Amino acid sequence: MVTNEHPIMRHIYRLAVEIGPRGSATRAERKAAEYVAEELRGMGLEGNLQPIRAIPTFSWPYMILYLWPWLALAVTLVQPLAGGILALVGAILFFAELNTYELVAAVLPKSEGYNVVGRRARPEAGQRVVIMSHLDSSKAALNFSPKMVPGFRSSFIMMVIAVVLSGLLIFAYGLSDWAPLRWASLVPAGYLLITVGFLVHREFWSRYTHGANDNASGVGVMLALAERAARGDEELEGLDLWFLAVSSEETSSAGVEGFLRQYGGEMKDALFINLDNIGAGRVHFMAGEGMFPTYKADRRLLALCQKVQKQRPDLDVRQGVYTLMTTDCTRILIKGYRGIGFLAVDERGLLPNWHWVTDTYENVDPKTVETALEFVWAMLEELNQADPGVTDRAVP
Repeated sequence: MVTNEHPIMRHIYRLAVEIGPRGSATRAERKAAEYVAEELRGMGLEGNLQPIRAIPTFSWPYMILYLWPWLALAVTLVQPLAGGILALVGAILFFAELNTYELVAAVLPKSEGYNVVGRRARPEAGQRVVIMSHLDSSKAALNFSPKMVPGFRSSFIMMVIAVVLSGLLIFAYGLSDWAPLRWASLVPAGYLLITVGFLVHREFWSRYTHGANDNASGVGVMLALAERAARGDEELEGLDLWFLAVSSEETSSAGVEGFLRQYGGEMKDALFINLDNIGAGRVHFMAGEGMFPTYKADRRLLALCQKVQKQRPDLDVRQGVYTLMTTDCTRILIKGYRGIGFLAVDERGLLPNWHWVTDTYENVDPKTVETALEFVWAMLEELNQADPGVTDRAVP
């Protein structure tokens, strides 16, 4: 049986089938964290649970932000200028949340989630490398259905335009008190109501996916890398290796934020390698990621990926840019740390079975996770031999 014979698939089976759907900061996600911690300890590594606080869903903060223009319009009935200023504030808050700065989410109720912080105790080692992946799975919302997901990026651009346009029109009305501007703002504000409808359906009628690709695959590869590093015949003596499984990537990347809050002072020169959705499709290392704007990956890590890509053409790993949503690596880059992310996409540039009910164990390809494992391992071997003072130059 595959679950017994294939080490990575065994981990994916445990997370996606035996534990099952793992909503952010839920009891099931904690079971996943306990499993990862136990596995790391069984390899002779540290495996500690780190409690964090996170919103259990991203639906509520974005519902508030998409309804914000309507609140601003209501205020303009009493005080036009105040309503206009309020509309601009809403647009600013939208872009802050979009780039993982929790402002609206900060005032919403939180649940307790758990990161797993694993480490191979080697204080004399040189370069610190953090292999990271997230534990939780998302809900299967309507806008991620197979018919709609190809237009996800276009829909997102329309939302950005609607947020900006409604904010500017309401603000202009607040300054001028010219009624046509107020009426015009109803068009983009009305478009945002459609998105609110999707979020309401997601919150009350959608169920969590099994999260086999997203992201039991990343956790499985991370554990396989940890096991290989822990074996006496394959030690990477020059590296201080950390293995980080984080909570709540699907809601707010609060797990990464909690990790950086506690360990950020030790991570100024660390290299972060993020593994996310690497269970089907063709593996890519991402030269940049983020919805709006796009943040560039660390130049040294990008150059290292390009080097391994040339050395291992048999793996057929490609370079890409990911702009569909943020990942935990996006927050790493926003915070000024050094990182690069890995994702596997199909021929359309989409994540297979992304946030949908088909994200199951049966739809994970063992060859894809093996490819990710071998490529990242080759990166670690190169880092182990490299002079940390030398900065490679990436090809644009």
